[in-house]
Amino acid sequence: MDRYPGNGGYPGGKGAAYPHRRPVPPRRGDHELGAVVFAAASVGIKVKKIRYIAVLTSGFLGGLAGGCLVLTQTIQFTSTTINGTGFIALAAVSFGRWRPAGISLSSLLFGAAVAFSIYVVNIPSLKNLLPSEFFSLLPYVITIVALVVFSGKNYAPLAAGKPYDKGSS
Repeated sequence: MDRYPGNGGYPGGKGAAYPHRRPVPPRRGDHELGAVVFAAASVGIKVKKIRYIAVLTSGFLGGLAGGCLVLTQTIQFTSTTINGTGFIALAAVSFGRWRPAGISLSSLLFGAAVAFSIYVVNIPSLKNLLPSEFFSLLPYVITIVALVVFSGKNYAPLAAGKPYDKGSS
């Protein structure tokens, strides 16, 4: 992309048509595809290519996360290995308002809730006070409470899940 529009690609270039403009940072195509796909396509972003790369990357990272989950908790996959972590992951995306920093912070919150539920079972005073099922339920309760308390506007991209047809408008 031309970092200095109208200047021939470098400062003070041929004619210096826009000397008052600051350099434009390089675009990241994955961010522009969220709301209006046709606007992104109109400025030359290859929508299908970026969507394919995003799906392949997310599939690879999801498989890697699933492998790490199975190998760190138990040696083999059973019907109780996952136990609703997909729900917590979707809640982290929604609670993080579809932004990387928000998703990271909400994942830390929900991960801390899961770690706390595992750790608190080993505290003798709480172990005798409440059954262990209560502590297993705690991360999901915290997730639902966080979603209910902080729910409001839908921050999901408008074009999420919709197929892209180059000919329609």
